[in-house]
Amino acid sequence: MLLPMKMRDRLEYALAWGLIAAAVAAGLLALRMATSDALPGPEPAAVTSTALQAHPAEDVRQIGELAFLGAVRLQAPQAAFGGLSGLAAGPEGLFLAVTDAGNWLVFRTVETAERLNGVAEARMAPILGVDGRAAASKADGDAESLACNALLIACQVGFEQQHRVVHFRGVPLDARAVRDERLTAMIGWPQNGGVESLALLPGGGRVIISEDALRKDGSLQALLTTGGATRGFGIPRVAGFRPTDAAALDATRLIVLHRRFTPADRGSAITLVDLAPVLAGGDAATARLLARWQPPLVHDNFEGLALVQRAGRRFLYLVSDDNFSAAQATILMKLELPPLNPVVPASSPPA
Repeated sequence: MLLPMKMRDRLEYALAWGLIAAAVAAGLLALRMATSDALPGPEPAAVTSTALQAHPAEDVRQIGELAFLGAVRLQAPQAAFGGLSGLAAGPEGLFLAVTDAGNWLVFRTVETAERLNGVAEARMAPILGVDGRAAASKADGDAESLACNALLIACQVGFEQQHRVVHFRGVPLDARAVRDERLTAMIGWPQNGGVESLALLPGGGRVIISEDALRKDGSLQALLTTGGATRGFGIPRVAGFRPTDAAALDATRLIVLHRRFTPADRGSAITLVDLAPVLAGGDAATARLLARWQPPLVHDNFEGLALVQRAGRRFLYLVSDDNFSAAQATILMKLELPPLNPVVPASSPPA
C-alpha cells in the first residue's frame, strides 16, 4: 500500500532508489565473493507493452464497482520473464513482483492522467534464500505472494509446495533473505494451495490466505499474526473461485483477488473483506463482492494484486501469471476503487 510520504520518507526513498541503481551496476559481487557458486545478478528486462481495451468491441469503462483505467500486455525476450504471482507497490510508480520460478521483477509504470500506458525500467534477478543461493528446484522457488513496506525495502514472500514465508531486507533485486518462517498452522495445506495471498496490515499485523485449504464451514482457511502470535480464522469464498492475492485497504479491511482458470471457464473476482470481527477476537471475517468478470472482458490468470493510495484516490493493479505458456499472457491492469462503505455482514459473497 502506498501512503503519502513525509519528507523523511522521500529522503529514504531517494537513498533506496540510488542503492538499487548501485546494486544493478555492481550486481551481486559481494554475494559471489562470499559463496563458491557464481550467481546471476540483476539484469535489464527488455519489456514491451501492448495496450488492451477492457472489451474488444465495446467501450467498457466499469468492471463491477471498479473503474477501468487501462491494461497492457507485457512481453520480453528473456526466458525467465513470466509467471508473475505476487505484486507490491512502492513510491512514485515503482512496483516489485515475484515469479513462481523464483525471480524478482522491478519496474515503473508509465501513465498519463492516471491511465496505464505501459512499463519502463524493468529489471530481473533471482530470489536468493537465507543460504545466499537461488532455488535449486521449482518446488523450492515457487513464490506465490508478496507484501512489502511502502519503500519496498522490507518484504515478505510466501512460497508454496514447501510452505513458508521468507523475510527480506534491502533494496529490490538485491534484498537479502534474513529469516525463513514455517508456521505449524500450514502443515496439511495442499501442496499447491499454500501462501497464495499475503497482506501486511498498517498496525503491524499480517494476514495469510490459503488458496485451497478450507474450514469445516466451507470458508477459506486464513491466518492472522499479531503481537507475535498466529491464529486461524475464516474468510468467505466466492463460489467457484480461489483467492490469489490480497492487499490491506486500511487497518481492518482487505481487498482480495480471486480467480477461476480452467480450460472450460475463466474469470476473476474482487471482494472487500472486513477483518473487524476477527481483530475483536472472532474467528470469521465478512465480505462483499466488488467485481466479477470473465472474457470477453480483458482477462488472464490474474494472481498478483497491489493497492496504491494517492491524492485521496485508491487504485488496484492486477498482474497475471502466464505459466510460461504461449497460450497465455502477462497482463498488467489498473482499476480504481469507489468510495467504500463499511462491509455489510454476510456469510459469503454472492455466488
